[in-house]
Order: sequence, then structure tokens, then C-alpha cells
Amino acid sequence: MEKKLHVLLQDGDFPAAIQMMLNQKAQINQYKQLNCLKDVERNIQKGYDMIEKRIDDSLLTICGTFNSKNYEKVLIAYKLLGTHQQAPAKVVKYFTEAIDELTKNIVMSYAYRSPKGQRNTEKLVQFCIIQFYYPFFE
Repeated sequence: MEKKLHVLLQDGDFPAAIQMMLNQKAQINQYKQLNCLKDVERNIQKGYDMIEKRIDDSLLTICGTFNSKNYEKVLIAYKLLGTHQQAPAKVVKYFTEAIDELTKNIVMSYAYRSPKGQRNTEKLVQFCIIQFYYPFFE
């Protein structure tokens, strides 16, 4: 099961990975009275945590290079996990972080072209971000 989970996550097939975990959880719930299954339940929870981390990582990647199929898989996965209410906030956060990083890189590349800019690069970056970037979110 663990090997199949890793393959599904590697392929970005988050909905199938979550469905596999849900099936395992349903099977375990049938035998809840057995103490030995508590370890299995903990492993399933670790699996869910690992899946959610990989989904978040995938969303972060999508923010840098958008792919509609991967984005759809991520949204379906959040829904299957029951965390789809948090997805819009994560999307805004990750896209904002990607734009912020890109903006800093652009400003830094222009600042390094000028001898004066090289000395005050960090101040210039902060000024530009405050002046040009944040007004869009007010």
C-alpha cells in the first residue's frame, strides 16, 4: 500500500491517493475493536498528512508554472480531503508569494545594473514592493 501511495503521489494523482486512503480507513473501521489496528490508523493519518503536504507543494509549483490539469487534480484532492474551504486562501497566498518573489527578482536585476543600485539594492526592493505591489491589494 505504501509503495502504491508513493507512486500515486509521484504521478500527482492526488484524488486516487486519497481514495486509496479512504478505502483503507473504511476497512479499518470495520475492525475498530481490535487494538492492533491503532498503529494502522496512525499510519493512515500520516499518509493523509503526507498527501496534504504534497498537494500544497503541487499548488505552489502550479503558481509558478500554471497547468490546468494539475490545478484540477489539486482542487479535487482538497475537496476529497475535506479541506476545500481552505483552498481559496491557499491559492491566494501561494500566488501572492510567487508574484512577490518574481517582483523582487525583477527589481534586483535592474538594481544590479546600476552602480548606485548595487549599494542600496535591499532598500530599493522594499521601496518598490511597497509602492507598486501592495496598492493592488488595498
